[in-house]
Amino acid sequence: MSDTSQLQLFISHASEDKPSFVRPLAEALKVHFKVWYDEYELTMGDSLLGKINTGLASCDYGVVVLSPAFFQKKWPKAELDGLFSLEQGNRKVILPIWKDIDAEGVAMYSPILAGRLAVPSLDGIDRVVAEIKRAVGVTERVREFSQFDALELRMKKLALNLATRTNAEKKLRTSEGVKEVEAEETKLCQLLQTQFEKVGATSSQLKCAFHRDMSGFQIRGPFRLRLGVRLGGHAMNNVTDTRLDCMIYQMGKGDDFVEMRPQPVTLRERAFRPYFGHDGEPVWTSPNSTEEFMTTQQVAVLLAENFIEFIERESRKP
Repeated sequence: MSDTSQLQLFISHASEDKPSFVRPLAEALKVHFKVWYDEYELTMGDSLLGKINTGLASCDYGVVVLSPAFFQKKWPKAELDGLFSLEQGNRKVILPIWKDIDAEGVAMYSPILAGRLAVPSLDGIDRVVAEIKRAVGVTERVREFSQFDALELRMKKLALNLATRTNAEKKLRTSEGVKEVEAEETKLCQLLQTQFEKVGATSSQLKCAFHRDMSGFQIRGPFRLRLGVRLGGHAMNNVTDTRLDCMIYQMGKGDDFVEMRPQPVTLRERAFRPYFGHDGEPVWTSPNSTEEFMTTQQVAVLLAENFIEFIERESRKP
């Protein structure tokens, strides 16, 4: 368990309860914890709001002395709201103590607090301190176990990623892997062609032509725009050096005349390399990373969006 002497308790209370209970409670808690208590922290001229906000922000737990006087005061209720805002998920921050009040009395002001297990001040300072120590100890152990759970999850994810990398590297060096990658490139081109054929069917201005040869796949769109896809660099049984090069470019005017054809202008280039994901299915990633995977359909959507973006730009030109 964490050393409780490093934990800070914020004591929220009404001033009427200081002499009989809160002051001796603060003294007893100081033996085991760091304690934020107004008589320890506030001096003449201090900003009350500023000091309280600092205390709330730095506290690990809030010891709230609930009493009839507490619910009648502005500042204690504001402090309680601040402590509620610190409770997130399973993190328990508020440790309630009942002074001169019972569950029914607390429920009149706060049904949520009435449902929480609390320790009555009538049990005595020693018992109250012991219950606070126990509550903090349990919560800290739960928190530590949660940290171990997070660490275990992180280690499992690491193991999965390492296994995926090992399996992917093996498959990239097989004829089966080569066939699957080539099939995904064909699927990508088909997805792109199908999408732009649908667009062209509804608008003659957006009608595209499609061409495929040994150098790759090309979509010829309006405004002399082209989208090219080329898979290269792979061998009969190895795709470790394979790249999927995708380029959007624009042909110059007069490109129909071979002898006068100007050089095309490259507008955007993207490159992907083949990989195999956790399930062994082909995916695509950037040439220098195996952290972010994209499916073939996701790559198709990205390329189509990029191509449409340049068509829209051209359509806005005078």
